Amino acid sequence: MLRPFKIQALDITEFLTELHLLLKTGTLLPEALALLQQDQDNARMQTLTASLHDSVQQGASLAQALSQYPQYFESFIVDALKTAHDDTALGECLTPIVNYRQARDRQSHPVLSRLRGIFNYFLAVLALALLLLGMMSLFVIPVFADMFQGFGADLPGLTQAVLHVSEVILAFWWLFLILGIVIIIVLRRWASMLLLALPIVGGVYHKLLLSRLFRSFGLCLSQDMPLSQAMSQSADGVLDSYYAQRIRTLADNAQRSSDPFAVWKAAFPRKAAHIMTVGQHTQQSPALLATLADHYQQQVDVQAEMVYRLGTALITVVMGLVIGVIVLAMYLPIFKMGSVI
Repeated sequence: MLRPFKIQALDITEFLTELHLLLKTGTLLPEALALLQQDQDNARMQTLTASLHDSVQQGASLAQALSQYPQYFESFIVDALKTAHDDTALGECLTPIVNYRQARDRQSHPVLSRLRGIFNYFLAVLALALLLLGMMSLFVIPVFADMFQGFGADLPGLTQAVLHVSEVILAFWWLFLILGIVIIIVLRRWASMLLLALPIVGGVYHKLLLSRLFRSFGLCLSQDMPLSQAMSQSADGVLDSYYAQRIRTLADNAQRSSDPFAVWKAAFPRKAAHIMTVGQHTQQSPALLATLADHYQQQVDVQAEMVYRLGTALITVVMGLVIGVIVLAMYLPIFKMGSVI
């Protein structure tokens, strides 16, 4: 049975890679798309491939077919493919595009996976703590409360505090549910802005976006795009709508400036400004920008590992303290039972 997973960047990279291989071996474009449509594990990817195949069968070029899905195919990829007039030329045009996509996704995907792993670990431990707190509040602490009340004594202070917290959660669960939904909506809408503002993690994520940006910027320049157009279209390669809008605004400012490179360089770290200056004078900007992207990616790899270890340790300590307090609150009445009796 096909799985209707969301289409990921890696799925598109795999599609372009396989299409490139088929075209390079002499397969015609309609036949290549028909082959790629078969045995797809992702139902949505199969639907996308079928739609592209239908468009090509009706006379559209590959660039025209891909332009219908800007959420999956960057504008500079579509523009690059517009120059191909036959399937052989199309295969040649896909070569730098596939190399770009593979380099970008191969390096950034593991980093994002590990950062998501920290978040998922936090949610799992938090769910365990809430489950433990709920079970105590419903089945354990009320029994001890009745026993202590029968002996004319009060529950230990820590146990009473945990009981009060659990009673508030149980009484106003609907309010916490609404609050949780609001937080999820805010995170989904402004996740990038909030992530970039975080200490340490924000710096790592910013360098990851810079690596993507300079890699796509270099590819755009290698396609002989005008500088202003390359600046604007390279924003599609960062895969982050908030940061991409910042880049497009910067590109608009650079287009109105008499020295576009000066505006571009002023917005980025000195290392990037230096590379762009050298590239401007040597006419080797695409190669140097690819090197700059690799430089930032190497920093991301090192720093992401540190963030992962630090985040995992911090979550373990904090949640360990929370669960420890809950467990201690459960056992304190047992320890005090002897003195009460």
